[in-house]
Amino acid sequence: VILMPQVTALNRAYVSVSGDGQVATGLLIAAEGSSFSATDGAKLWLTNLTELVVGNSHMTLSSSGPDSVIDLSSVTNIVASESGYSLGINSSGGGSVDLHRLIRPAGYFSVSAYAPGSVVDLSGLSGTLGESPGQYVSLSVADGGVILMPQVTAFYGVTISVSGDGEVDHGLLTGIEGCTFYAYNGAKIWLTNLTTLTLTNAGLNVY
Repeated sequence: VILMPQVTALNRAYVSVSGDGQVATGLLIAAEGSSFSATDGAKLWLTNLTELVVGNSHMTLSSSGPDSVIDLSSVTNIVASESGYSLGINSSGGGSVDLHRLIRPAGYFSVSAYAPGSVVDLSGLSGTLGESPGQYVSLSVADGGVILMPQVTAFYGVTISVSGDGEVDHGLLTGIEGCTFYAYNGAKIWLTNLTTLTLTNAGLNVY
């Protein structure tokens, strides 16, 4: 156990918890350019955070191993880096990352979920994903991993990669513009609700 219950903000920090280890940050309300890792069933409850600031350092949220959890369920906003740094959200081996109240991501934003039981919950996103100025969005799933974003209705400049029985849950998707889709190892990408395909200078690529 690391006790720091009076700390309210982290700047360019790296917090890693494994198994039943604990970092006590009960008053944490701000995180800038910081990364968080939960492995081997660890739980990182970060429910006082309402905003993530990417700032001048890459930010990574990584949950790996059965029952590992990073709970950011109060986060509604991401502030993009002005220097091109990215936010990476990763779940693997049965881990999960909860960002279900996030309304709209900003900046360079990548999400991956690999292996059965691995989930990234972005179910609060709605409307068009990828339309913010200077935004790049990458979604990658494989072997039973799932990214939840069932309220998103359009992709703009998004790259989607699906391998095996991975799934990007986008059941309301009706329009795409300038996107790239990859399907590997027997993957299925169902786009049967699409009514609009818009070609831009970036084109539309399907592999």
